[in-house]
Amino acid sequence: MIQIKTSKNYTISSLAYLASHSNGKTVVIASATGVSQYYYKAFAEFLCAKGHNVYTFDYQGIGSSLKGPIKKVKATATSWAKVDLEAVLNYCIKEHPTHSLTIMGHSIGGQILGLAPSCRHADQVILIASQSGYWKLWKGFGRLRMLTNWYFIFPLVTSLMGYFPGEKLSAMKNLPKGMAQEWRNWCVSKNYLFDHVPKEMLHFKDVRKSMTIYSVSDDVYAPKEAVDWLAARYSNATIERIHL
Repeated sequence: MIQIKTSKNYTISSLAYLASHSNGKTVVIASATGVSQYYYKAFAEFLCAKGHNVYTFDYQGIGSSLKGPIKKVKATATSWAKVDLEAVLNYCIKEHPTHSLTIMGHSIGGQILGLAPSCRHADQVILIASQSGYWKLWKGFGRLRMLTNWYFIFPLVTSLMGYFPGEKLSAMKNLPKGMAQEWRNWCVSKNYLFDHVPKEMLHFKDVRKSMTIYSVSDDVYAPKEAVDWLAARYSNATIERIHL
């Protein structure tokens, strides 16, 4: 475990899987919302065995990056991108200056990638189930579930508890209050984070090389339409779009 210092002077916990015989490629895995970096351990080890150097990390307030009571954590969804992910990318670029850089984003990891300025250094981006969270992009019962989440469960429970108790109510880790509230606001907005983040903070168009973007037909959290919507925001990349 290594500690990566951020521009805000707190540290992010990261696991480095360093190949004994490097192939000159470094991979950064940006986790889904409330998912511990240990979830990706087996996959990181697989890539490492193939010669890749791989870095996983926990956003502020999650897993090994939770230092102290979660109610005191000031993280937001935006800070997860501009501070946490940015710090990890800068660290990897500095540690492996001659390597090609692949960024793999899972769910929110691919959403907030476009808020991290150093995304422009990626030689390759792979997104897994990265989508807009706008609730009307779901259909049927899924839409009703998302409406209930964003208009009732998230705002009420987060305000009452001072954080979102994901470990009790879902498969997620607990979420810091500011992150849960900002994410909720994105998810009730037609243009998702683009309705809230100033244009000068958006770096989606700076990703200019190859992207592979996956969605899965039975994924209730990332319907094809929502993944397609986010994919279109990376308008300058060369995209291979795969729906399984």
